[in-house]
Formats: sequence, structure tokens, C-alpha cells
Amino acid sequence: MRLLLDVKVNSVIEIVMQVDKNTAIVIDCANVGWAASYVYTFMKHEDSPVGVIYGLLKSILDVSEVVYPNHIFFAWDSMKSKRRLMYPGYKAKDEIDMSEEKLLQKQITTHQLDLLRYDILPAIGFNNHCAHTGYEADDVMASIALQHPFDMLLIVSNDGDMLQCITDSVLVYNHKEHALIDTDAFFDMHGILPSQWARVKSLSGCVSDKVPGIEGVQEKKAIQYLLGKMPRSGIIYKRIIAALGSAEYKRDTALVTLPLKQLNFDIQHDTVDIKKLLEVCKEYGLHKLIRPQELNKWRIIFNNIH
Repeated sequence: MRLLLDVKVNSVIEIVMQVDKNTAIVIDCANVGWAASYVYTFMKHEDSPVGVIYGLLKSILDVSEVVYPNHIFFAWDSMKSKRRLMYPGYKAKDEIDMSEEKLLQKQITTHQLDLLRYDILPAIGFNNHCAHTGYEADDVMASIALQHPFDMLLIVSNDGDMLQCITDSVLVYNHKEHALIDTDAFFDMHGILPSQWARVKSLSGCVSDKVPGIEGVQEKKAIQYLLGKMPRSGIIYKRIIAALGSAEYKRDTALVTLPLKQLNFDIQHDTVDIKKLLEVCKEYGLHKLIRPQELNKWRIIFNNIH
């Protein structure tokens, strides 16, 4: 197994050493898939889009530059949302305003994610597909981090909400920036501990998830408040104090804190096989993933997986 040490935010420094640890990665499949849908928009095989498929499989190879895992989990979103029951405005989107191009991209991306989940990844022998009705992939990943005491768990996602899960043994790999974020890197970025990040989001809200937060409180202001550096005579401070006991603040806290509920997932035995991988990559024209250098990485990954 290879472990990448001394990794700075937005910069990968390849200092590699041999260690013997129980390690795992958990991939935020929709997050990685949607990012790939933009990067590899025009990638096709026999007129069928394959960019999402390529991007998600490539993410496994990318992570091998950080660690060769013993276990790989794939986290999937549920179609239903308990958070939306708590707050109907949560992640509210008006698809009427979506362009025809955006709707087509959504259909293409969703189709490839379904292929990965139900056909491609199981065909290769990846059997740890984790989802729970009513809960998001975020809840799945946070639950795995809490449930299983790995020596190292790497969360593969560029979703900022996942930063609250960082501990001494849980790291986040931002696949978009190719950056590994640990407790030190997080502190350098924000000046607080990862365990305080959910509190920041409950105060400031979350634009992407449509969580309101307290009016006028942005992340920097929320951090100032938590650090005791906000003037008590100011309007923002008074708004925060007035809001802390409100039902809306308690609701927002529940919405942004991971996991919404502790979920339990047993580790399934993977049956990964190079021959199966070759068959899948040839079927979908993913020849870049099985060139000699990449194939060697796959062999090492498969040999480490339990």
C-alpha cells in the first residue's frame, strides 16, 4: 500500500512510503459523476456518452496516488429525501427553468450513473454499494466514517459539507483539485477545527443546498463568531444571538450536520478481477484506463482489496 504524505491544499507532493494499515476509500458517486460529465462531455464510444463512466473509474486510479485501499465503498443518493420533509425548500430546483441542453445532460449523466451502479461496477467485482432510503450519499459517507474504525478512510468528494468529517484518520480527497485535505490543511484554510464546520454551516447556511442560515451571516462571519472575534455591538452578532434559540436555527443545524442519522453498512467481500475490468473497459471504449501503466496500478489496487 502507498501513502501520500505532506500533501498541501491544491498541491500534491509525491512523498511516498510503505506502511501497513487498514485503509478504505468511499466515493461520492454522484458528485464525482457530475464533475466528470462536464470535464468529459464529448467522450463517446459508438455514439454513446461514456465520460461519466470514465471519470468515476479514473477517480479510483487517481486516489491510488494517495493510498492503495483495502476496501472501496461507493456512496449513492436516495431518490427520497428526509431533509426535504423537514424543509421543503431544501435543494429546491425549478426544472422548468432548465434549458433543453441541461435537461439532456441530466438524463445522460443519470443514465451512466445507473449503468455504473447496477451493471459496470458489479461486473468488475465491486460489491460495496451503499445507500439508504431517504438519505444522501453525504449521510452514507459520514456513517461509514463513524461505523468502521479504519486506520485511514479517504472520502472522495469535492462537496464542502464533507469537510466536517475530517479527523486524524478521516481525510477528504478533492477530486476536482487533486488535493488531499487533513486536519492541518483544513485549519490552514479556515482557522478552525473540522468538527466546528457544521456549526459554521448552520449559522451561514448553504447556498447550494438552499439552507437559509441566519440573514447576513456568511462563512467568514460565522467563523469570526465562533472564534470570539466578532464585535458584540455589531448587527450580525446580535442577529446570531437572537437566532440561536429559534426553530429555524435548530432546523438548519439538523439539515447541515452529518450524518442526519447514523446508518450501518456491513463490508461486503469484493470479487474484483483484472479480466473483468478489461472486458468492461473494452466494451465501453475506455482504453486509456488499461494502458500498461494504468493496468499495473489496477493490479496493485485489486491485490490490496479484501
